Amino acid sequence: MPREGRPQGDRADRAADGVSHAWAEALDAAGRVRAAELRCGEGFAVTAVIAAETALRVAAGAEPGAWTPRALLGADLVEAAGCTVTLADAGALRTAAR
Repeated sequence: MPREGRPQGDRADRAADGVSHAWAEALDAAGRVRAAELRCGEGFAVTAVIAAETALRVAAGAEPGAWTPRALLGADLVEAAGCTVTLADAGALRTAAR
């Protein structure tokens, strides 16, 4: 039986462990590969916290115009939601994840 207020289905069942992860890699002009790993709590809860934090920051006086989320809300937005960000060379993060 699904928990009240939670979507039904496979994704909701997998989120029950309370941890979500994201991974990104970028290649710069010099050919260096950098990676970032984002570890957060349960995905639905983190999304709600980030939405609320975003609303607070916008209400506090965000400047008008077109912005990326980082430029408008700050690089610490996900950390304010309790997430951990790890930056490193891609190879180092891949080795640590094993």
